[in-house]
Amino acid sequence: MENKFLIQHTTIELVSSFENFIQNFEKAAGRFEYSILDQIAEGRERAQEEIRKMEGDQGLMIFTINDHGKVLSMFDVPAKVIQYQIGNPLIAASMSSVDLLAAMYAPLRMLVYEKDDRVYADYELPSVIFGQFASDTIKKTGIALDEKLKTLILNADTAAEQ
Repeated sequence: MENKFLIQHTTIELVSSFENFIQNFEKAAGRFEYSILDQIAEGRERAQEEIRKMEGDQGLMIFTINDHGKVLSMFDVPAKVIQYQIGNPLIAASMSSVDLLAAMYAPLRMLVYEKDDRVYADYELPSVIFGQFASDTIKKTGIALDEKLKTLILNADTAAEQ
């Protein structure tokens, strides 16, 4: 069985330098610590409380940071490009408990890169990604994630100006 859906790619041109944006973005976003998963057996409520403590601005957190620029340097391609996996396991679980396939798209991916002396943040619009599922709950969550991610990016960009 195959299902097809169109994605909507979003690009935000940033006013900040690459380095300033990265610094402010990583400061504003929380960080997910995988060790918390070991605590789930000790109690669901405690684990949820600990996850909430990891939340950054907009209730989001970084799962992984991949410096793709370092990878490109192996091919003598100088580049400033970082990929983030960002989201919230509580939000992801609320969607995947309705439809397990939603877990395929959480956490979200975002790319920050410098090209032609400009800096950009790119991501696929969560409302479109999660809109493929036949669930109003998942669709509403995707719409909320649109705003959360955009606000986090714009606030980190504005903070970098100061």
